Amino acid sequence: MTTPSGPVTWVVVSAAPPAVRIHELLAQLRTDPRLVVVATTPTAASWIDEAQVRPFTAWPVRSTPRSHDEPKIHPEPNLVVAAPLTFNTINKWAAGINDNPALNVLNEALGARIPIIAAPVTNAALAAHPAFARSLDILASAGVRLTTTNAIVSASPTDPYNWQPVLDLIREGTHTAYIDKCAHPSRQHLARTRRSGHRSEHKNSKRPLR
Repeated sequence: MTTPSGPVTWVVVSAAPPAVRIHELLAQLRTDPRLVVVATTPTAASWIDEAQVRPFTAWPVRSTPRSHDEPKIHPEPNLVVAAPLTFNTINKWAAGINDNPALNVLNEALGARIPIIAAPVTNAALAAHPAFARSLDILASAGVRLTTTNAIVSASPTDPYNWQPVLDLIREGTHTAYIDKCAHPSRQHLARTRRSGHRSEHKNSKRPLR
């Protein structure tokens, strides 16, 4: 399959209740299905309805490890959106545990400095566990952009899930990247000039006095 030009978004899903309606988030991404890939934890794979997911991604859902001789078929990510992200997956990810395809995507993206947005979902007792706060701090300090815990969960069980906090972070990140890349070429030129001047000063400072 030929991937069209444009940023590829991987959506990583773990087994919290919003996972059953992950197709709603995929629909709101409003992008070419060839630019969206879904990866899940083993438990989340049994929670999602692939028939509902299929209209929004042209790629097989990645929920099992590749065999040693299986080629990579999915495009590399430019953005990873982890939603929902459970207590278990957050703590494993922060610790660098890499025992399922979803964690593999998260760990590789973190190491490669690919932008990541994550939406933690857990109950009050687990959210109060000291390991949870430590893990969130580790991930945030590594550059992961986090919604508040349970931001995507509605107040009433009968209400739809609220994907807007995730979408807001995606749009903020896209806007920032566009500004950095395109809107301020003079800043890039200034930075290069400053670096060049710094090297020149450093070089001149080593010349012997005459």
